Amino acid sequence: MPVNKPVLIGTAAAAVACLAFFSALVRRHHKNDDSDDFVFADPKETNFLVYMNKLEKNVGTHLKQKIAELEKVAQEEGATDDEAYWSKVKPLAVTADELLTQYICKLDGVPVQGQEELKAKRKELVNETHELAAKIAPYLHKNSAI
Repeated sequence: MPVNKPVLIGTAAAAVACLAFFSALVRRHHKNDDSDDFVFADPKETNFLVYMNKLEKNVGTHLKQKIAELEKVAQEEGATDDEAYWSKVKPLAVTADELLTQYICKLDGVPVQGQEELKAKRKELVNETHELAAKIAPYLHKNSAI
């Protein structure tokens, strides 16, 4: 009677994906030419990267899509002062602004755990949100310059 072997295709694929992920986290440091020591990424840095990937996936992508949609609709409609224009643009701008607020609040929760390098990365990300806010702001109020 033949013995059924378990199929490990899914498990193997997951293992390869995990290996690729953790291989990317490994950094090789050479103290001198004779040293082949491996130093694994700091768990604090890993927590930061995992948090940022989730944030980008859950909020950042939607925010960027909403801003692109807002700019596209505003360009198609033309910068006018009529109600039809504002009825299309304003809801998109409000939604984009709400997503930006969520993004900024969640950036405040990024685990930096006292590391200056991670604090600097977080500060850089917060500063980038100013550009996004500048893209949204003209479409929030009728009296804004477009």
